[in-house]
Amino acid sequence: MLGAGAGFDAAISLQEGASVIDAVEVNAETIAFARELEPWTGSVLSHPSVNVHIQEARRFVASTYYKWDHIGLSLLQTNPASGRARSHVDARVLTAEALTAYLSRLTDDGLLAIIQNTPLLNERTCASLLGATGGDVSRIAAFELATDDSHPFRFLLLARNTPFSDADRARQAMLATSVQARSASLPCDPSAQRGMIKPATDDRPYLFVSAPRALAHGSVAATIALLALAFLLLRPRAGRFSGAAAGIVGGVVMAVQVLVIYRVQTAVGLPTLATSLGLASVLGGAGGGVLIVGSHPTIAGNLRNATIAALTGVLGLAVFGGPIADICAGLPLPAAASIITAFAFVVALPLGLPFLALIEQVTLIEQGTLIEQGTRIEQGTRIEQGSITRDGARIDGRAEGLVIGCDGIGGMAGAATASMLVITLGFTALGASLVLILVGLLLLQILPGNRVA
Repeated sequence: MLGAGAGFDAAISLQEGASVIDAVEVNAETIAFARELEPWTGSVLSHPSVNVHIQEARRFVASTYYKWDHIGLSLLQTNPASGRARSHVDARVLTAEALTAYLSRLTDDGLLAIIQNTPLLNERTCASLLGATGGDVSRIAAFELATDDSHPFRFLLLARNTPFSDADRARQAMLATSVQARSASLPCDPSAQRGMIKPATDDRPYLFVSAPRALAHGSVAATIALLALAFLLLRPRAGRFSGAAAGIVGGVVMAVQVLVIYRVQTAVGLPTLATSLGLASVLGGAGGGVLIVGSHPTIAGNLRNATIAALTGVLGLAVFGGPIADICAGLPLPAAASIITAFAFVVALPLGLPFLALIEQVTLIEQGTLIEQGTRIEQGTRIEQGSITRDGARIDGRAEGLVIGCDGIGGMAGAATASMLVITLGFTALGASLVLILVGLLLLQILPGNRVA
């Protein structure tokens, strides 16, 4: 039982005569809660035939050599849960690659059973099953267990490694009738639709995001991008500071975090641990890079050089992140966490440099002579504090705040755009886009007024 929860499926299986059950649940608190209520639950998780494994489903299957007569997944992603930002994390257990792995761990007559509660989830899950079976509809059977829209166990999909015979389907229909259910046509049958639904994959794992929701993500991203553009166009002048460059830096760093967290999730499985390790590696790496290289004048004070350094890190993440995460997925959890976190930390080392360069940019004298309280400050001297007058315009510490503001708006646009891109094109496309965006940031430096002294 993958996603065993508090043991409901395990209890039903015991009642139906199962002799050995592996109950796999990623949330240790769920197991602890169920055991606190054992007088009410019938002590199902303490039953001698039930082996409880607190692991992520895919890592558990990959780390064992067993084969099962039945692999069950009930409501691993419910309709309300699909509205959460973690949708791509939860859906990893039902991608085409995941289902292929489950099918490979079945005995000769073994069955993979998936229960969903809405037509949309059932349809998308079926598409992933077709992706796992190579489009072989003869290996999949669909049932509607109830007609009530609010029924929590409404749809059932069965799959196995060999085709269902006519005799198999006749027996299934008889069993369905005995429990007041019915056989149903495949909701994703290519012959019954004008267009085949794309199966969710590890690269594009948003299994349950419908077209309207993807459009909504795109609309949000476009709206934030327009707001950012308006802010940049209407911003007060602050020397020769490039608000567009600050926005791009913020957008790239936020999008990188999306990519890093998913790669770590692939490697370690546990969602909470993956988020913690991913964020820590990006923030720690970016800060560490600034401390290590930030004092170097050709990097700290030059946006072009800082961006080239950051581009190297993003390129490494885009090219090597996927293969390293896949390798780590087959290693013990401590080793996987150590390797993928170290890799993310290293590629994130130069990510803070463009932001540092932007801060430096607004506090450097580009040309001419500046006068502050009667003291002459020569070209190339850094302004540490106070108000500076240049060509009749006042420049003060508020410029740094403007950098941070533009960076934050760019970060929101980057996060929204990254989500939209992953939904439609996948994580590989996200990595390629990050490289292109940073190249665009480099090109900004050829525009008048964007050069740094």
